[in-house]
Amino acid sequence: MAEGKMLEEKLFSKHLNEEMDIIIYLPPEYSPLYKYPLFIVQDGKDYVSFGKLPKYVDELTNQNQIQKANFYLLTL
Repeated sequence: MAEGKMLEEKLFSKHLNEEMDIIIYLPPEYSPLYKYPLFIVQDGKDYVSFGKLPKYVDELTNQNQIQKANFYLLTL
C-alpha cells in the first residue's frame, strides 16, 4: 500500500503575531505538477495521534474511494 508523506513546518501568522506548528500530509506519489484538493484541519495533532487521519486517508486513496488530496493540520 502506498503511503503519503508527513512534513512538519512552522508558519508565522501576522494576524496572531505568533508562529504556529503545522503538519502537512502529501498524498502518495505527490507531484507539484498537479493540483490537489486542500483540507485544512484544526486540532491537527489530535487527528494524527488519536484519529489516525493519515492511515485512513492512505487506505481510502489506495482503494480509489477518495481522490488524492493535501491536508494541512493546524496544531493550535
